[in-house]
Amino acid sequence: GAHANRMAEIMAQAFVNHGYSFYAPVCTNQLFPILSREVIEQLEKEYGFQLQERIDEKYSAVRFVTSWATTKENIDRFVDFLKNM
Repeated sequence: GAHANRMAEIMAQAFVNHGYSFYAPVCTNQLFPILSREVIEQLEKEYGFQLQERIDEKYSAVRFVTSWATTKENIDRFVDFLKNM
């Protein structure tokens, strides 16, 4: 719904602000950022997501999904984690 999409938009902007690109445009509550293996390893320690597609030896597209249960606090913590990596 609308809440999940808003939370995804905030996450997407955080990825963009940190120089990441996307495998597919962010149109719903699903995000597909392209991340390096090192970034994926760091995020895996704290967050759940799926590997979507390997791009090359170093980069993969991953899938994050927000929902009605995703709080702004969850997103703020994620944004801070991303910023401090």
